[in-house]
Amino acid sequence: MLTGCSTAAEHPARLPQPVRQPLAQSDLRWLNRVTFGLDSAMVARYREVGRASLLDEQLQAPQPDPPDLATAIGTLTITQQSAERLLREVRAEQQRINTLAGEDDKQRARTALNQSGNQLAYETAKRHLLRALYSPAQLRERMKWFWINHFRVYAGKASVRWTLGEYEERAVRAHALGKFRALVLATVRSPTMLDYLDNAQSAAGRLNENYARELMELHTLGVNGGASGSRYSQQDVQELARVLTGVGINATDSVPRLPPPRQALYVRDGLFEFNPARHDFGAKTLLGRHIGGAGFPEIEEAVTLLSRDPATARFISRKLATYFVADDPPPRLGGDHGRDLSSERR
Repeated sequence: MLTGCSTAAEHPARLPQPVRQPLAQSDLRWLNRVTFGLDSAMVARYREVGRASLLDEQLQAPQPDPPDLATAIGTLTITQQSAERLLREVRAEQQRINTLAGEDDKQRARTALNQSGNQLAYETAKRHLLRALYSPAQLRERMKWFWINHFRVYAGKASVRWTLGEYEERAVRAHALGKFRALVLATVRSPTMLDYLDNAQSAAGRLNENYARELMELHTLGVNGGASGSRYSQQDVQELARVLTGVGINATDSVPRLPPPRQALYVRDGLFEFNPARHDFGAKTLLGRHIGGAGFPEIEEAVTLLSRDPATARFISRKLATYFVADDPPPRLGGDHGRDLSSERR
């Protein structure tokens, strides 16, 4: 009898648990689209608040990374050191290497420098994967991945590896759920983009059209885009390249000597520099619109013009629909209505 009582105490009668119905396939598809993969916490939150409320939560400015995730990210060099410091160090090391006498010594030093740059690019990828796996702000990370591919750069070119982490964090991720115009302008001001597309070498009378062409063709209007449905011309590319003159990189402590009328037009933010001495102040016509010689405000005006063009809305909307829905999305999701992305939150 005592043994039986003991057994009953160890194994009390279990109350029947409510049976939870599995999520419908449409719910699972939706969750997989806005996340990098389902986990129990996301499913539980979906059951608790529903699709609309969960989407609202994901669209809000996210809270800081959870403590464990923040700790892991905090150990990375790209978190501990600014792109400005990293680029200054690599420039100093390049100068030191040039002073070495032996070719073997130079080659070993260059190999070590390249390996340090590769490590920084690896850390950028690692940070993305950590957040894709463990951040509760899944939609932000999904959109960050979309935009980092849309405004893509190549880590192997020039000094891109040393600034890539800050580009992802400050230019792209910070604006991933914000206004499209602000995102475009952040990439225009990014030393990573300016380095990758050679705009740091573009100046009045010495144009480099690489960035202007990519800004129109791949970042905003698309290959066939333009005002009123007409394709932009080579002249538009050249005019935009003139607008972008003077936008570049300064990895030194020095500031260019400028005459008083130009000093007020000088812009500096970390590595980013707008140098009026290199800018073409002549009048321009971009997509049929007159742009006067005002310095950096010209760049802001051009970005606004490109961001608000209906062709940009169609181009970006279709890419978003392809990313979230299908390789060949329904026409109604492909931006046929030409909505103004610069004034709406995605």
